[in-house]
Amino acid sequence: MPKKGAGSKGGAKKEEKKLLFFQQRAQAEEEMAKKREESLTLFLKDKLKKEQKNTEVNLLKVNEGWRSILRLTRGTELHQDIKVLSQTFERQLDGLDSVVKNLEGDLLLAERQSAHVGRVHLQQLERLRVNQGQRLAFVQQQWEDGMQQVAARFSQERTQISSHSRQQRADLEDAKFTVEQQNQTLMNDTQRLYSEAIAAYESAHSDRVSHCRLQAF
Repeated sequence: MPKKGAGSKGGAKKEEKKLLFFQQRAQAEEEMAKKREESLTLFLKDKLKKEQKNTEVNLLKVNEGWRSILRLTRGTELHQDIKVLSQTFERQLDGLDSVVKNLEGDLLLAERQSAHVGRVHLQQLERLRVNQGQRLAFVQQQWEDGMQQVAARFSQERTQISSHSRQQRADLEDAKFTVEQQNQTLMNDTQRLYSEAIAAYESAHSDRVSHCRLQAF
């Protein structure tokens, strides 16, 4: 029975190690996913800042260009150049707006993916916790059942040993009483034989004395 308990305990340890391994693996995958998402988020934010900065620089350049054109040219050419620059600037602004919108969409998608990964991670942790709790409860129940069986067997063996000991003690008391009775009978017989021998000796001695006295007369 102890061997069975030891095997169950070893199996429980293996199951606990397996659960711990899966939990650590899930945590490692979650951390890697979070790091990738954080890196992507930082990259998108940095790129967004750079594009905004480039937009401001280009706007300053365009303004400076306009000022230079206004200072150097006049008339129709000035208006034509300004019109071309305005169209170019508008196209650049449209392109930058499109880039900013794409970056914002990518950032939102990354945040959604991060939230989804977080929920999946929490669900996996909860499942692992429930499975581990069930496994521990099963192992605990097996341990308690084994202990109850061992205690019942020990109690039964102790009762049997106690009963056997009482029986042996009773047998010894009976044997002692029988030996004492036999000893007492032997002592009585010895005493009786001794008394009879003394009486026979005294009777024989008395007869010899009487015989001697008769012969003397």
